[in-house]
Amino acid sequence: MSLSYQFLVVASCQRQGLLTTGNWQLLYHFFVHALAERLLKAIRKQESIHAGDRMAVAVSGGADSVALLRLLLELRGELGIVLSVAHVNHKLRGAESDEDERFVAELARQHGLDLHVCDGPVDRSLRSESGSGIEAAARELRYGFFRQL
Repeated sequence: MSLSYQFLVVASCQRQGLLTTGNWQLLYHFFVHALAERLLKAIRKQESIHAGDRMAVAVSGGADSVALLRLLLELRGELGIVLSVAHVNHKLRGAESDEDERFVAELARQHGLDLHVCDGPVDRSLRSESGSGIEAAARELRYGFFRQL
């Protein structure tokens, strides 16, 4: 389903007064289902996931990783996979980082998924002018944690 078609559906629903609180869930499912179907097609084409696979989904708490988790939740029955959630708290944003961890833990709990958490503070002295030093160190820590799962 094309993005322009999706916008037409939303505009039509708005004009007809159908976007009340209760209808958002239906509209959400409509769009998510279409995206999940596209993801399923790509997975099957690439043969990247197989029935019986156990997958830990890396979830930071941001929109992208939460969206990926929700799409895989929608597809897990069809794919025959077992999902869990992996989260690394680098402690770079203080209380905000801890809140992300709590959010991810609650998301995993709501869906009955195992949660793997790593407290992975990154040495702030690695920060370069571009910020890539600390980002690279954080990425290496995450990858190391993911390899252990």
